[in-house]
Amino acid sequence: MARLYINKEIVADKEKYLNWYLTGDDGMSFSDIQYFMDWMDPNDDKIEVEIHSCGGDCVEGYAIYDALRASGKEISCKVVGKCASMATVVLLAAPLERRTMYEHAQMLIHAPYFPDGIGGSLTVSKLQALAAELTKEKTKMVNLYVERTGKTVEELEAQMATDAWFDVNKAIELGF
Repeated sequence: MARLYINKEIVADKEKYLNWYLTGDDGMSFSDIQYFMDWMDPNDDKIEVEIHSCGGDCVEGYAIYDALRASGKEISCKVVGKCASMATVVLLAAPLERRTMYEHAQMLIHAPYFPDGIGGSLTVSKLQALAAELTKEKTKMVNLYVERTGKTVEELEAQMATDAWFDVNKAIELGF
């Protein structure tokens, strides 16, 4: 069994240096997962993922989720600290029976957002385009949550709207 540690912010390769400059941590990207899988013994059919990440870039998070699911390996995921935002999507790469969480770990799900300071001139049409993009991303995320947790859109969106951390009991209740 190979053990994969996702214990950094999920970032695109091109953002790693900026992330390191701002936070002192370079982050984890899809290419890091590719390197990990290339490193694995081809006869090893199990990957145990330990997650302690506040999430990050949506595109990278979905790429990591897809790569794990497409690997043909038995995926297990364990939340060992914090699991928030796109890290929750990575958690869902494992089937329900192989998702675990330490007693004192915490999770957070929320609607996608653009970080402050998106820059440039924000015209009405640009704001409408950004709103449409965020709505599309939220729908994609909620649909994945529904598919992998078995909960309803309403239940998951209600939790997302709280923007609050929750414990293992709530994670179980929500199907994570």
